[in-house]
Amino acid sequence: MKRTIRGFGIIAVVAIAGFTFVACGTEHNVSVSGTPRVGHTLTATSEATGGSFEGNFSWQMSGPDGPFNWGNPLTNWGNITGGSRQNLELRTATVGRYIRASRRTSGGDTIFSNPIGPIQAP
Repeated sequence: MKRTIRGFGIIAVVAIAGFTFVACGTEHNVSVSGTPRVGHTLTATSEATGGSFEGNFSWQMSGPDGPFNWGNPLTNWGNITGGSRQNLELRTATVGRYIRASRRTSGGDTIFSNPIGPIQAP
């Protein structure tokens, strides 16, 4: 009986240690830098510790009601430059809005940056 209890105890300790290692070992971050003004370019960067990202960055612009009412992705505007979509040139249609970037992790989660803005006129 003591061997059984000790065996379950060891299994429990190993399981908790394993779950703690998995939960604490992965961290993803997406950030945006640049001047929030028309004519300037925003740059997205991403960091992953214990994991990885897949694919390109995606960009979103807020709706007219502020940063918590996100509109459609900025994919067909013609204002995304560079093959990696890492840079976004701000155009007149972004004035007064907020912009954020996102990127998908290898596990399928989408990580969003903090919004930058409101975008100012030139």
